[in-house]
Amino acid sequence: MAPHTASHTGLTHSRAVCSSLEPLSRKGDRQIIAHPENGPPIWIIDAEHWPRAYMVAELQERGYDATGFITMLDAIAALRSKRPRPKGIVLELRGQKLARVEIESLVQSRIPLVVIGGQIEFNEPLLKHFKFGASLVRPVSIGEVADTVERCIAKET
Repeated sequence: MAPHTASHTGLTHSRAVCSSLEPLSRKGDRQIIAHPENGPPIWIIDAEHWPRAYMVAELQERGYDATGFITMLDAIAALRSKRPRPKGIVLELRGQKLARVEIESLVQSRIPLVVIGGQIEFNEPLLKHFKFGASLVRPVSIGEVADTVERCIAKET
């Protein structure tokens, strides 16, 4: 089977993915995909639906409770709520408004943060001030992202 490519995002997925990611809840224009029956929580922040859905599916297959967020603000609001804290966060820079206060909130949470971006995003002066759990430069496969998340989580435990 040929790999599926997530449009122009630079993310690839080599397995078929279930087309229904239920339960799905909507709050205004914010979409949260959650599967509470799984293991340790991992959060995915990605403005694009399909790459986020593929990443959620891959992590669920690996036994994690993966939840998707469209923006950093959505994830920061969830961090401040009574939700269980994630063991790791994946942040896709594409489509995110890079604001110092939002990135600081994620970094200061002391949750391993795996950041995905292109050369242009990583050359942004704002990002040079932060230390992330891992940085991945596109193109990168969904499996590589999931492997990196697992390594970062293993370092913390």
